[in-house]
Amino acid sequence: MATYVCTRCRREFTLQRTSSSTAKCHTCGQMCTQKAVAKAPVQVVGRPQPHVVTTPPSVVNNTALVVKPMAPKPLPPDPFQLVPGNVLNLILQYCDERTLGMFGMVCKRFKPFAYSVLTRLVPHMAAYGSTTHNLKEVVKHYITTRNDVQHSLRLAVDKFPYPHGKSYSDSILDYILKNRIPIDLILGTRDQHTINAFKKAKQRSEAFLPSGEIQKMHNKVWTIDAEGIIIGSPNISYSGLEDINFESCIYIKSLRLGHLIGQYMDLLKQPNPSASPLWKEIGQKLIDYNSEDHHLQVALAPIIDIQDFVITHLQDASKIIIRQFLVSPSNEQKGLKSIVDFLCTLSWKHRVDIELFIDESAYYSEATGYFVKKAVRQLIYNKVKVYLQKPVTVVTAHEALQHDKLILAELRSGKQITLLGSAGFTSAVIANNNAESFIYTDVASVYNSMMKHHNSTLKKEKGVTLTFD
Repeated sequence: MATYVCTRCRREFTLQRTSSSTAKCHTCGQMCTQKAVAKAPVQVVGRPQPHVVTTPPSVVNNTALVVKPMAPKPLPPDPFQLVPGNVLNLILQYCDERTLGMFGMVCKRFKPFAYSVLTRLVPHMAAYGSTTHNLKEVVKHYITTRNDVQHSLRLAVDKFPYPHGKSYSDSILDYILKNRIPIDLILGTRDQHTINAFKKAKQRSEAFLPSGEIQKMHNKVWTIDAEGIIIGSPNISYSGLEDINFESCIYIKSLRLGHLIGQYMDLLKQPNPSASPLWKEIGQKLIDYNSEDHHLQVALAPIIDIQDFVITHLQDASKIIIRQFLVSPSNEQKGLKSIVDFLCTLSWKHRVDIELFIDESAYYSEATGYFVKKAVRQLIYNKVKVYLQKPVTVVTAHEALQHDKLILAELRSGKQITLLGSAGFTSAVIANNNAESFIYTDVASVYNSMMKHHNSTLKKEKGVTLTFD
């Protein structure tokens, strides 16, 4: 069946069983064409048809086509948001300083928890005495290259004498040069032979000459890769590291403290340290660090007065053992009180049991004997027990000294504390004119190691007991 439309009379008529595209109109006889019939689109069963978007003519005629943005898909939930705070705090306690610092920087939710754990994190500490360990081998152990990773050293030390003769072949200087370990060296006492040796090997070295603000650079402090620290009494000398002297030191692993001491070393190189903004910055960082609950406090002089630092921690002591090279009395002319006055008060008024071990040669020396004897007489008069010590060694060209700067104390609360470093009880330390370093800790393992060292010195030579006459 086909439908036709007459072009003359506009009539429609239908013919059955025809396939012709033209037919004659029944009314006027005009030849007509077949009417076109619209076909429905073919649909595939089970397959959805695409959605056809009809664009208005006003949009098509424009030069720019505006496309409506699609709504963003919702993000999956943050897994860290699902962890309870107490669980997160527990997990972070198993992290080291470096990991905690990374979490604090990259994750806002981790930051308060990471900082809380960081301020309570007890750094790894190991104490060593010359009677229980060979300190040269201890230093070598920490600066030895491992897994092909080259260490970087910074050293601020009073004396680094060039080793002559047979002592050179197994010295720290020889070890550093042979292994080509980069070192940034700050010297309190110039030794041109040592400086030349580093320059010849094309390794960094610098000699520090005290400015008017610092009477002497008396530190004995290493930093290893900016996170390992060695602080104590030994110079880098044969007598200091080869079991000749009585010496003590501590190794601390702390990235925060290593960075802080590195800044302190940078400050020491400046001609007028107290005028530098770094002085106040380091001072505030030390105050913040020492106020935290990680069982370690640090004094870096002259930014922090070491005598005040020591006195603060001994206020509540019931028993004190002090190992020092020498002691100085108060400077009455300058109105400076020394720690000797504080110890006399503790012993006489508060009945604190105090033992002081000093070097025998310093007591009898013409250079230091006068003021050492004066301080000792004052101490003995106030019931402080004073002993002279001199290490007993095989005959050697090197003088053996009681060179410890170590304090072991028991507090009335029962806590046992350790203080050690480079500072003696000298007039320069009393006046806070030296660059020195000292630490405090109540970690039991450190106290036990240092008490073992002290007891070992008594087995070798307790010394002469001084009496007041």
